[in-house]
Amino acid sequence: DSQSSGASADGPVLFTSWDWVVYRELRLSGVLTMLAALGQSGEYAAETDMRLDWPITEQLGIALVWDYQRNEFEFDPGYYSRLRWLLTWKP
Repeated sequence: DSQSSGASADGPVLFTSWDWVVYRELRLSGVLTMLAALGQSGEYAAETDMRLDWPITEQLGIALVWDYQRNEFEFDPGYYSRLRWLLTWKP
């Protein structure tokens, strides 16, 4: 495909992830991805997913999850943020 959105290979990409035990079984994990345009245009896209897990029993737990996306590219600007609670189950 010869057409490109302009964001796929124009600039540097940053990707990092982490997974920490905060206190006893309380765990914080996340991922950050960022794509920037080359030059001084100020265009970028960023996405992060963070999760805080609380085990209640060996199999049942609760998690607080935050998803955030921001796009400053000219073709699709905007942002999205969502905070939610999840029940988790490990078989």
